[in-house]
Amino acid sequence: MKQPKCVSVLQGLYTNSVQVENQDQEIGPPGNYDSSLVYMVGLNMTGLSTGTHRTGAPGLQGSSCDGFRFGFESEFIVACADTYQPLWHDSLTFSELELVLESVPLDGLPTLCGLENKSPGNRLLPYYVEGYDVYGSDGAFTDVLPKGLELRTPISGSPEEALENARILKERLAAAMARENLAIVSLSHHPTGTAFSGERQNRDVQRWKWAQEAMFNFALHANLSLPSALRATLDIEDLHRKVNYYAPALTAFSLNAPIYDGVLWSQDGRIGKSKRIHRRSKVAPTFVFHPEQDYRMEFKAFDVTNDDESMLAYLLLWLALVLDDSLHGRTDDPDRREKMNTVSLVGLSDEEIYKRANLVLESAYLELPRWGFRTNALTVLADRLDDRRCPADDVIDWMQDGLSLSEVLRELSAGSADDVFMSEQLQQTMRGAVR
Repeated sequence: MKQPKCVSVLQGLYTNSVQVENQDQEIGPPGNYDSSLVYMVGLNMTGLSTGTHRTGAPGLQGSSCDGFRFGFESEFIVACADTYQPLWHDSLTFSELELVLESVPLDGLPTLCGLENKSPGNRLLPYYVEGYDVYGSDGAFTDVLPKGLELRTPISGSPEEALENARILKERLAAAMARENLAIVSLSHHPTGTAFSGERQNRDVQRWKWAQEAMFNFALHANLSLPSALRATLDIEDLHRKVNYYAPALTAFSLNAPIYDGVLWSQDGRIGKSKRIHRRSKVAPTFVFHPEQDYRMEFKAFDVTNDDESMLAYLLLWLALVLDDSLHGRTDDPDRREKMNTVSLVGLSDEEIYKRANLVLESAYLELPRWGFRTNALTVLADRLDDRRCPADDVIDWMQDGLSLSEVLRELSAGSADDVFMSEQLQQTMRGAVR
């Protein structure tokens, strides 16, 4: 197994805590929120889920088991499957997309019992139409202006199980979309969307701004919950300062949004790595704690990926950050925002971010085996660290080499219609569902 070229130059530094701002001051959705665009689903890490979509998480039922729990939420851009032209709210409807989602077979998946269906749709699903919520005159939620789609995995007892659930859900979603000449694409900022204005309706100003801003963004959220013995020693305020310090480094591994308005995004003459992170760095939290949902800890700052190994590696990195008490870096929200902005532009090329990434990856290799977790998937991150590259660099190379936007989106898709239907097992599943 390839180990990273880690240098623990930061070990023992930044041990003094600094004052942390109230997270609710950020535009990002605080605690119980009208998720509007983010269309978040709360995950009850006992093995079930309970919806925070729109109204916040309801009270938890008692835990059915005691251990680590994991889950993913991954968002997708929708494109035409033949041309790979990206689609958005002006060419998609909630009702049409919901019909596609309802056609996806769910046999063989863990139970969805406990999920709450808060969308205008009628069926409980591990998918959502992501978009800007529309309310009727009576305040009832009636429609969505779609930005794309989201899958959410059933809660799993291991990172590998969570990944396998995500893989199955993605394959089945891609197959259902392909039948309608649609494709799903993993890129973290809409490649052609530049402006959106939604009616305020019943939102306060903060949530209204966030709902409009989030129309452009596509994220991977990594969720975990700790065994009760570890929760007893958890200092959530200290964890928040710790995440502030290391989050820019975690995010740097995942950057995947260098396209804006159909071309490579640049800032002050420099081609950037993630327009999404640049936009959200000043307004949105990287980490949200859900104590009412079995202490769910949600990392929100990974860009999306269509690579399974990367997806697993991101979750493992988040787990290591939570578990390793020897990671002493701490900082406040303003410093984290500044570093996230830097990361969005230069990624792992920044020397300070590179050192932090070195340290947290080394931590993952050393800490995770102590808890029985495998680290094989981290090799992809070790390679990126050695090369100081992130997924955005591949996209930049493709476009600079002359690939069109459609060709790039095809590369970032879950597969063409032909690719998707080549899976014999998947075809059998779909035929079984039709019967």
